[in-house]
Amino acid sequence: MKLEKFTLIIIFCLWIIISFTVGINHEPWADEAQSWLIARDSSIFELLFQVLKYEGSPILFYLILKFFQFFHFPYQYIFLIPLILTGTGVYLLLFRSRLPLYIKCTFPFTYFIFYQYAVFARNYALIFPILAFIAVLFKDRLKNIYLYSFLLILLASTSAHSFVLAFILLMFLIYDIIKNKLTKIKNISAISSVALVMLCTALLLIKPEDCTFPASLQFKPLLYVLFTWLNGFFNLSIFLIIDIIQAVLIIMLYIMAFKVFCKNFYQFLFAISINFVIIFVLASVYANYWHFGYIILTLIFTLWILNEENYEIIKNNFSKYLFIVCFLLIASVQIYWSYKCILFDLYNKYSASYDAYNFIIDNNFDKQDIMGIGFKTISIQPYFKENKYKNFDKSYWVWKQSAEEKMYNNIFPLAPVFVIDDYNKKFYSDTINMLLKKGYKEYNFNGYLYAKGLLMETNCVNIFVRKDLAK
Repeated sequence: MKLEKFTLIIIFCLWIIISFTVGINHEPWADEAQSWLIARDSSIFELLFQVLKYEGSPILFYLILKFFQFFHFPYQYIFLIPLILTGTGVYLLLFRSRLPLYIKCTFPFTYFIFYQYAVFARNYALIFPILAFIAVLFKDRLKNIYLYSFLLILLASTSAHSFVLAFILLMFLIYDIIKNKLTKIKNISAISSVALVMLCTALLLIKPEDCTFPASLQFKPLLYVLFTWLNGFFNLSIFLIIDIIQAVLIIMLYIMAFKVFCKNFYQFLFAISINFVIIFVLASVYANYWHFGYIILTLIFTLWILNEENYEIIKNNFSKYLFIVCFLLIASVQIYWSYKCILFDLYNKYSASYDAYNFIIDNNFDKQDIMGIGFKTISIQPYFKENKYKNFDKSYWVWKQSAEEKMYNNIFPLAPVFVIDDYNKKFYSDTINMLLKKGYKEYNFNGYLYAKGLLMETNCVNIFVRKDLAK
């Protein structure tokens, strides 16, 4: 037992050291800047009733950012926020769960936990610690119903996807109360408060008709759902046979997991609901590289809860050993992704933001009028104390049709300096050609979005400077 505890301490220290090293070398990109700027330049009222409905994201993470900003926390150290949050989840997993040692030793180093949710300052960093607290409390949820309900409120207030998880957990909580005939004032008031907050959150986040963000409910074919499921554990291949092998491995993982850890129909229904509803939501609403982490996260969350309840009766049998083999094969792939992404972030520019900012400052271009074109140009904005782009109403990107049109159209008269998003460069080709014809000099600043062990897209920006200012 002492050896196991010592091993877990070493793992936790190693996790903290590597995550900190990567974080301090990571250049925040546009999505991280967006959250920071929204929190910095919006009041609570504006967040609730004007801004967040265009973001499709609840308020909790923005409140946390506001808390740090109140104490003048520097943007350059924003990586410490997800490190603290995800680190809390890792600590609870290692020292407050009864999960097998092979899960404790590997899961913290899988791609989403070790890199995507520990380095990037986004609301997804909240999911693991909140789920971890729920898992720790789950066995005594009816005894500590106020605290458990508060955790459900936090989960519902984190992201659109976690909102669904909170709803499922609330439904099971209501069932438990009715089944155990615990319909006391205390319990009714607790679940009513969760339901009220969830209702208000849903109403405040109804997508406006003029919102340009692509997320929307679509009923995708079953094959697309399967591909979404696969993306939580592997990268899709151009070879069908490889995808089939991956799919078989994942299906075996789930079958063996439910067979080993579920001991009755209630537990099986709980496991199915938590895991597969989130997959269908990802497939039918919106999913990107970082969202796929929900899939493996909900699986571990489910096993954590089931293992707490069934720890004494789980037997060593063929199903358990087959699950271990499947899990370790999948974990090894994700740990390899972590290794690749960490090396990339240490030795390459994830975002052009800091280099572009220094270029503007070093040449005193911050004293000039600057125009910003394209979403990823906002990655530079947090380094300044106010909005630097003359054609922006806000410092952050507003996913609103009229706002986007204004950003693109209000570039005349031409400013001395333009910052242009390289990712959608072809959409701004007319503007770029016009600037080049007028003698503007182009400066390129590179950054690359690297996810799941692969180079996904550019985070580059191009700065165009009027010829009389260019060196």
